[in-house]
Amino acid sequence: MTVVTRHEAPLVAVAVTALLTCTLGCTGAARTGEPPTTTVQRGTVSADIHTAGEFMATRTQMVTAPAVGGTLRLIQIIATGTRVAAGDVVMRFDPSEQQFTLEVSESEVEEADLELQKLDADRQVQAAQDEVNLLTARFDVRTAELDVTTNELLSQVLARKNELTLEEARRKLAQIEEDVRSRAKTSQAALTVAAEKRQKAVFARDRSRQAIAQMEVRAPFAGIVAVRSNQDAGGGFFYPGMTLPDFREGDVVFPGRPVLTLLEPGAIQLRARVPEALSTSVTSGQQAHVQLDGSTRAPLPATVRSVSGMADRGGIFRPPTAQREFDVSFALPGTIDGVEPGRTARIRLEGTPLRNVLSLPRQAVFDRDGTPTVFTAQNGRFTPTAVKIVARTQARVVIDGVREGTQVALTDPTAAQRPGTPGAAPPAGTRR
Repeated sequence: MTVVTRHEAPLVAVAVTALLTCTLGCTGAARTGEPPTTTVQRGTVSADIHTAGEFMATRTQMVTAPAVGGTLRLIQIIATGTRVAAGDVVMRFDPSEQQFTLEVSESEVEEADLELQKLDADRQVQAAQDEVNLLTARFDVRTAELDVTTNELLSQVLARKNELTLEEARRKLAQIEEDVRSRAKTSQAALTVAAEKRQKAVFARDRSRQAIAQMEVRAPFAGIVAVRSNQDAGGGFFYPGMTLPDFREGDVVFPGRPVLTLLEPGAIQLRARVPEALSTSVTSGQQAHVQLDGSTRAPLPATVRSVSGMADRGGIFRPPTAQREFDVSFALPGTIDGVEPGRTARIRLEGTPLRNVLSLPRQAVFDRDGTPTVFTAQNGRFTPTAVKIVARTQARVVIDGVREGTQVALTDPTAAQRPGTPGAAPPAGTRR
């Protein structure tokens, strides 16, 4: 229960009286059907522009999940807002699948090594056997050649037998030499195939080791971590206004998916947006004052660095009648302690005051068929009067065409007299 002290009682009484007066006045206006009114004032109009901005890092980098085969399970991730140094681990993934692949590839490498050893041993044994066979065949050929030299002393039948024996020995030697060359080529081809198989297994092993090393993702530079939303949490379904949770431990992440953003706190700038109708009043080098939200420090001086050359049309869900906005970036002197990316602030852009001018609230000027119009009170009625807009500020419109002190309506009094109309004419300067 709230207790009103003796010193606060007069203030409460004044507030209650003002509230009752406003309520009775609005009730009377609603009962009589008369619109609220204001008067044309002459004086100085402030051209300052008030907007909200956000500090953003000029150097950012998305940190993605490793580009390895299969899905990944997140087992550790640094929380948003955490400061990390270059090389610090910012997230870890479960390496079980990659370790299994590594064990399989290592066993394949060992199997390939054993196969190579066996092929080499078989080749050496076969080479020794071929050498023995060659020596035996050459000996047989030499023996047959010696026997042929004695043919002059033998009968024709025995001489012919010796010649046939020599021919057979030479044919056998040629066959053995051909077999040796063929087996050498076959053995070499088998060794090449086994070596390729081993090399493939080595590549798979090295790739698995590299994938295991990538399960620990490290910060490329010192900065602040900002965890991104899990775009796969909706199961491929999305609707306007849907809120997606941030990545967290235990989530399944697809390879190459951006998981977090790293912001460099030492390189930040202030960015804001101004309505399209006021964008022409903002120029490069214009002075501004920045008040940090949630801070009691004095406003910080700033200057306009740049104004975007194209208005932001918004996303596909933005209404077509919504007012477009221009991006404005600000430069602040030096590094500001305690200011990090994501911090918001209120900005006041200094404008040249408009002196000795006639002005009205923006809602008192309407656009009727492309002509700025006000509804002036004359003889108990409101008459549409065309005016010329000299300048616009964030809260008021500088006009020409009516006298000082003229009473004008803040709403379109003819809207209720036009049945079937969707509502009052929009204020001048707004998009239809």
